Amino acid sequence: NARVAASFPSSILTMNKFVLAIAALLAFAVNSASAATKYSALTKLSTVTLDVGGAGTGSTDCGATQLAGAHSDTITVAWTGFTSNSEASLTIKMCYTDDMIVNRPWRKYVDAVDKNKQCWQIPEMTKTLHSGIATADGSKTITIPTNTPASTYYFQVIGVDASGGYVSYGESSTNSCKLTTKSYDNTPATLVGTHATLTVISIIALGVTYAVDLRKQQATYAPYVSK
Repeated sequence: NARVAASFPSSILTMNKFVLAIAALLAFAVNSASAATKYSALTKLSTVTLDVGGAGTGSTDCGATQLAGAHSDTITVAWTGFTSNSEASLTIKMCYTDDMIVNRPWRKYVDAVDKNKQCWQIPEMTKTLHSGIATADGSKTITIPTNTPASTYYFQVIGVDASGGYVSYGESSTNSCKLTTKSYDNTPATLVGTHATLTVISIIALGVTYAVDLRKQQATYAPYVSK
């Protein structure tokens, strides 16, 4: 009896490890399935539009060039039709336009959704801009992330089912305008002037120091030169 009692906790521990291992394998399988999902296997919807500052849709550019970060204007991504493929939520990606990936292999388009570098943001290399969005919302207002490279972009909305798998997608590039961004220079004009003044003062100080040092050296070696 004592021997059985001693082995009982060990049996429970072994069973727990087995259950955890099975759970880990199942989770890995689900994630691998999502990672391997290809755009070519999804239902494509042409119902994603982009609105920047009230500029509307349908033109080449969405209004004025936008600033990235805290000082940027907001943009609105809108969608319809993400209800017929068992979508439980939506994910939004920000993607470089095709002309901005030419000769840039780090932005290369890949058919596998999670490996598509055209829709990764640098420097964070974020694979998604927003996720877990309710399909019924119809739109999402977004602030352009800080440190977004100055470039042109379109937006991609991906339908996700209850198990986390991708089932559908749509892109604003199909029937809407593109977003153009530029880097935000947060250096005040007064500070720029201060930098210039300090640079000039530094150059003058360097020249004066050199002249004084040269005179000291000449005074030091003058007696030896005269002899």
